[in-house]
Amino acid sequence: MARKIKQYIENQTLLSKEESNFIRKKINEMKEEANKITKDLFDVRENTKTEKSKIRAKHRKIKKQSN
Repeated sequence: MARKIKQYIENQTLLSKEESNFIRKKINEMKEEANKITKDLFDVRENTKTEKSKIRAKHRKIKKQSN
C-alpha cells in the first residue's frame, strides 16, 4: 500500500517537492507505527503462550499432588 502511494506521489506533477516530502514523512511514520503495533501484538502473543504454559504446569502439579 505504501509503495503504491509513494509511486502515486512520484507520478504526480501537481504536488510540490515539499508536499511530496511531507507525505513521504507521514507514510514512514505510519510504517513505524504499524511495525510497533505488530511487535507489541507479537510480544502479547508470546507472553500469552508463556502464561498458558505456566498455568498448565501448575495444573499438572496440583493434579499429581491430589493423586
